[in-house]
Amino acid sequence: MKDELPLEYTGERPKLELQLKKISNAEKRVLTYLAQGLSSSKIALELFISYKTVNNHKANISRKLHINGPNSLIAFAIKCK
Repeated sequence: MKDELPLEYTGERPKLELQLKKISNAEKRVLTYLAQGLSSSKIALELFISYKTVNNHKANISRKLHINGPNSLIAFAIKCK
């Protein structure tokens, strides 16, 4: 039942907001596109940055938020939508 509740009611939303304060605006933009299912190369095209910069942002997000692995990063991005 708890899984069906909106994040506001589960107590997850404040926790996510605290985590998002730890990352830069550029990293948040990359996270937004990750949640939409875009690849690093597509994100680079959308944001007019290099593929390497996108991957650096993804690595920084993972490091700052203690996220292990690309699948966990994508799951986090989706949760933040």
